[in-house]
Amino acid sequence: MRPLAVKYRPNNLDDIVGQKNIVKDLKERFKKKLVSQNTLLIGASGTGKTTLEYIIAKHLLCPNLDENGNSCNRCEYCLAIDNDKFSDFYF
Repeated sequence: MRPLAVKYRPNNLDDIVGQKNIVKDLKERFKKKLVSQNTLLIGASGTGKTTLEYIIAKHLLCPNLDENGNSCNRCEYCLAIDNDKFSDFYF
């Protein structure tokens, strides 16, 4: 059984609540395809760092991005990351 925080984790940037600045910045970078090699996510526990990590990873790997840069959440890469089955993605 997965914890509730993981079960109800947002799957794209449009679903994130309370991180307006970082979401806006990431959306702009995704649209322009300017994602940097390194992104430092800092903050107190429970602020969404891991959620953003998963969303960024899915964006970089998903072949079916929509017009806003969100991942499809249906391809093999998205499903593997969501289910912690992707061998090249470690947390």
